[in-house]
Parts: sequence; C-alpha cells; structure tokens
Amino acid sequence: MPYTRVNQVTITNSVNGGVTASVEEELALMDAKGNAYCIQIQPTPLLFSPDQNDNTTQIQLYSPTTGEAIPGQFMTPQQIMLGIYAAIHAQQLLRDANTASAA
Repeated sequence: MPYTRVNQVTITNSVNGGVTASVEEELALMDAKGNAYCIQIQPTPLLFSPDQNDNTTQIQLYSPTTGEAIPGQFMTPQQIMLGIYAAIHAQQLLRDANTASAA
C-alpha cells in the first residue's frame, strides 16, 4: 500500500523568530523485506509555519517508515522544535570539539 514519505525538510529560522518549513514528499511503497521505494515525487512542497511557542496543541506522531500513527504518542509544536534545535546544537558541539582537537 503506498504511503506519503518525507524526503527532505528545510527549516528557515529568521532572525525575527518566524519559522517556516518546506517539506519535500514522495509516494513510496515498502517491499516484504522492509525496503522503501519511491514511486512518485510530489510536485509541490508542503509549506507551513510551526508555532514554536505552542505548548498545548497535541500532534500525533507517525512512523517515518510506514506512515502509520504511533498509538498514544503525541508532541506539541514547542517540543518538536526544541527537539530539532537540541539535536542540531548537539551536532554543532561535536563538530566544534572535533575541530578544536584537530587544530
């Protein structure tokens, strides 16, 4: 059964605090071995502006490999954005530590 798969996400975080996300999607199929295959690229990106201060709206979490809802798993827009920024910051710290040790 085909499902919509996220292929690429671009987040723009302007100096003034406005956040926009552009999501490139594709229609995919999964074979019996669990491998996903793109069968069609969606022609128009999905654009939205997550409210990174919203800590009340509950967003259902979905499996990135099957597109199915993960029962009982929700996050707020604020939790999602904080998680993304935390993951990026952790990678920045690793990069900077590796750069400093190489010098």
